[in-house]
Amino acid sequence: MSHAAQARRLLTDASGAVPADWSVVLCFYASLHAISHGLWGGNLAPHGTTHMDRLQALHASPQFKGLCGDYKSLKKASEKVRYEPWQITVDPALIATCIQKAGAILKACNVP
Repeated sequence: MSHAAQARRLLTDASGAVPADWSVVLCFYASLHAISHGLWGGNLAPHGTTHMDRLQALHASPQFKGLCGDYKSLKKASEKVRYEPWQITVDPALIATCIQKAGAILKACNVP
């Protein structure tokens, strides 16, 4: 499956995720795959690419640098849901915000 297809599938699944807090996680991973698509096209990310490598490539890209803030906020929210769920309140407003941010990243990265 291509990065673009995976990004689209994850964002689509985010609106109906059960449990609902995993919508936040799906939005982050949709944005991760969209950014990989934007940076490296249909190709896989270079072998061994970490989250930090991807963020550095994003910062270095004039075309996608503006996505850093939304990407980092989705990553942080996703980590809180997975590792510190007592530190985040997942409500419909947060889910809607995450879906909006991930959707904007998909659009900016030309994910159909």
